[in-house]
Amino acid sequence: MLTLYDEILLSFASPSASAFEQNRVYAGATWRAGRRLAVDLGVFYQTFQPQNGGRLEHNFVFVTLVRNRTPLRDLFRWLRRL
Repeated sequence: MLTLYDEILLSFASPSASAFEQNRVYAGATWRAGRRLAVDLGVFYQTFQPQNGGRLEHNFVFVTLVRNRTPLRDLFRWLRRL
């Protein structure tokens, strides 16, 4: 499964400042590793205006996420056997 999204954040707190605050773009893919386990890999790109009014900053963040949907009671039952 592929995931794409774009978030644009605006601020109207100060009439003299630019309304642009942040832009966040994410692209990622999910692989099902089992009935209850999934792995997400993606990249997050962020452009933002610093609070001091400096020039725009750009960041790339690489994301790895492991999701486990096993109920806690099953996990605790498994741990007791160890």
